[in-house]
Amino acid sequence: MLTSKTPPEARGGRNGGLFRPTRDSDSSFQGLGIPEFSIGVPGPPRGHPDLEPGGRISYWHTAQDTLEKIDPKVLELDTRYRVAQLYSMATLPNLPLRIVPVATSFQKALEEIGTAAGGALDLQSTNRAAAALLAAAMRLDGAPRPSDAKNRAALNQLLVRVTHQLNSRLYTKAGRFDQDPAANVPVLPLLARARELKALPKDSDTYGFLETELLRGRNAVESTLVEATREIDGYLVTAAPAATPGPPARQPRWGGAPSRGL
Repeated sequence: MLTSKTPPEARGGRNGGLFRPTRDSDSSFQGLGIPEFSIGVPGPPRGHPDLEPGGRISYWHTAQDTLEKIDPKVLELDTRYRVAQLYSMATLPNLPLRIVPVATSFQKALEEIGTAAGGALDLQSTNRAAAALLAAAMRLDGAPRPSDAKNRAALNQLLVRVTHQLNSRLYTKAGRFDQDPAANVPVLPLLARARELKALPKDSDTYGFLETELLRGRNAVESTLVEATREIDGYLVTAAPAATPGPPARQPRWGGAPSRGL
C-alpha cells in the first residue's frame, strides 16, 4: 500500500522551506481563506539538461511532456507524500490548524507596513487588535484538546471558520465574494498602499482618496481581527471546560520538504 510506510525525510540540503503561494490556478481558493499546502519531491538539480536557465523543466506543459520522461521512483515517492497527506487530513480527530502562526503573520505584516508608511497611517488600534488575536490564539493552543466527538467537532468548526476569515483578509484584497487578479498581491493588500501616502501632499486630492481607501481597509482588517478573537474566546468559555487533559492531537505523519503553505 502507498501509505504502508511514512515517506523519509528529505535529505541532501534540498529543503526549500515554506513560502506563500501565488494567486494563480494552483491557489484558486485563497479568497475563501482555505488553507493550502503542498509537499513533494524536489525537482532536478541546477545544471540538469532538462532545466531551462530560469529553473523550469524545458518540456513542461508541452507536447514533449511524455510518460517516458517520468522517473518511476520519483513518481512513487511523490505519490506516497500526497496520499499520506490526504490520509492524515481525513483521519485526524483534531484538524492540524493553528491560529498562532496566522496571528504572527498579521503582526509582522503590520510592522512592515507601518515602517514603510513612516507614520502616515495610524495603525495603533490595528496593532492592538493583532496582539489580542495572538493572545487568544496562544490561549487556544494551551487549552486541553477535546476528548469527545461533540467538542472535537466544535473545535474543528472554530478552526475552519477563523482560519477562513483570517487567511482571506491576510492574502486577498477582493475577499470572499470576488476574485483578485491572477497575480502576486502583497500580504495585507488592503493596507499595502500605505507606503505611498507619505510621499503625497496632504492637501492633494490623491492623498485624500488614498487615505480614505486605507482607512476603510484598516477598518476591514480590524473587524476581522476582532471577530476572530471573539470567536476564539467564545469557544474557550463554552467548549474548552468540557475538554479533558490528554496527549496532543496526532499530527500528520508524512516527512519531506514542505514547498508551500499558508
